Amino acid sequence: MSPSRLIAATIGLASCVIPVNIGDGIEVSGTSAGLADRDGDGFSFKQGDCDDFDSQVGPGFPEECDGLDNDCDGTIDIRYPADVHACARTDVFVQRLLLDVLFVVDASAAMAPHHDRIIEGAEAFLPELVGPDLETHLGVLTMDMHNPQHQGRLVRVMGANGVELWLDGSQTTLDGATQWVTRAIDELDVLLWGEEGGRAVVEAALFQHADGDNAGFLRAEARLAVIFISNEEDPTLQPLRKDFLDSLTALKTSLAEVQLHTITQLTDFNCAGVLSPSTRGLSYDLMASATQGHTQDICAPTYTQFMTTIGQDSADFSLQSQQFDLSRPAQGASSMSVRLEFPGGTEQPLVDEFSLKPGNVNLVIDLVPPPPAGTIITVDYLQAIDGETPPDPQ
Repeated sequence: MSPSRLIAATIGLASCVIPVNIGDGIEVSGTSAGLADRDGDGFSFKQGDCDDFDSQVGPGFPEECDGLDNDCDGTIDIRYPADVHACARTDVFVQRLLLDVLFVVDASAAMAPHHDRIIEGAEAFLPELVGPDLETHLGVLTMDMHNPQHQGRLVRVMGANGVELWLDGSQTTLDGATQWVTRAIDELDVLLWGEEGGRAVVEAALFQHADGDNAGFLRAEARLAVIFISNEEDPTLQPLRKDFLDSLTALKTSLAEVQLHTITQLTDFNCAGVLSPSTRGLSYDLMASATQGHTQDICAPTYTQFMTTIGQDSADFSLQSQQFDLSRPAQGASSMSVRLEFPGGTEQPLVDEFSLKPGNVNLVIDLVPPPPAGTIITVDYLQAIDGETPPDPQ
């Protein structure tokens, strides 16, 4: 071998000088090949590093969800010895019911004959909305904008813990809630004269007094149901109906988070059968229509069936979601299993009743009605590999 073709090469240790023959290629002596730790992870090829150009790969390294054989055991994303997939995740959700309810009652003297029907209707409204896991706030407003004690302030009710402005449905029973609403209706002052208005008191309650006299009632994450009860058209001058709906949209980010229901005069005839188009509750009914709410004629002999319907509808409407946000993007619906555990302990696996939205983070439960409050939703899935865009939902 020509001396001119001998060079000194340092491989691995700086003090280890080994002859290298440079001919058609580089030939390193068998005793030194693979000693260099090229990626600085503490292991060379000879020491078991199956990819000495990636510092995330080496013998005994923790297996990550990255599409690599991190621990050099010959399998990708599988953790030895338990054979657990490194991308396997379990997310658990609890279905919640979150609803703030306002009964907004006309306190004029002409409404007194309707109070018993209102109380009877409230009892029919409540069964789906009070009890454990049912996070409902119940409040009552008078439409009185004349008395400074009212003007959008929640009616004060003497409860078990003293004066209460609103009732927490999760901390009471059906009987307790019915008694509370009955006392609230009974304690409404009769408005003999002065300014009143449905939109005006609700706007004052939800904005002007939200952090003061009514503090704690309104929750940002809860949906809102308002039940207007009056035998005349809303005399509110400000806000206008459109401005009122715009305010509710801004309050809840979307009008879909709000339902307005009405018990008003639905025809041009009042309850005495007299032609009275001026007392028809047209603006109330238009607001109900704009929010997918329900309407009932105030002259009906009973409100029980109507209130039962809106109680059930409000319970479904106020469930936190049929959509649940996974902690990580999933590889696809085909890699998922979803099971429900209902409040009574019954379990139900889902097969075709769930789907993923684009991005594979938003899981949609396609059940009608949605799972009831208190349902535990367990989702097992393979997360998308780190750094990669998840595929379209499958």
